[in-house]
Amino acid sequence: MPTDLDRILTEIENAATQEAGEALSKAKSEAEAMLNEARAEAEKQASGAEAETSLKAAEIKTAGETERRRVRRERLLEAKQKLIQDVIEMVREKLHTLPVPEYFDLLAKLAASSAIEGEGLVLLNEKDNMRLPPDFAAKLSAVLPDGARLSISDETRPIDGGLILKYGGVEQNCSFEAILNARHDEFSDMIHDSLFAG
Repeated sequence: MPTDLDRILTEIENAATQEAGEALSKAKSEAEAMLNEARAEAEKQASGAEAETSLKAAEIKTAGETERRRVRRERLLEAKQKLIQDVIEMVREKLHTLPVPEYFDLLAKLAASSAIEGEGLVLLNEKDNMRLPPDFAAKLSAVLPDGARLSISDETRPIDGGLILKYGGVEQNCSFEAILNARHDEFSDMIHDSLFAG
């Protein structure tokens, strides 16, 4: 069952697909231009070499084709990696700019999905601690699984957003940064499949 975080990531991914497609089209055009340039250079070298010997011309042509393919692969890989990173950054930005009610609803669901049985604390960053809605503790309690109890701590952590769950001396990092880093490969594959399928 998709979580709110997954739903938000999917919405952001869909919104980014069109922009990413345009960027990919531009990157492909640039790669094609480089390909044509490499082909022309290879043909020029091959033509000059054919005057000397046909064997030497074949070697140069093969080397030119190999270089052309290598340059094209590198350019496309760079373009794909940049687009994937751009989409992940858009997700990060979207999480940071959610309206306060949505943001704290997401935090409550994030805490609930990561909570374990027993008493624990929720630690936020200083900014979130200061803007914490008065009904957040009640909303959090309502979504926690049976046996899990979390209290909001006055203690803060220098995280980018999200939260830290603390059970005794053990802290579970549920910050947005930690989640995006932990799922980076998964997000990259998902974005790659969406943007570059076919």
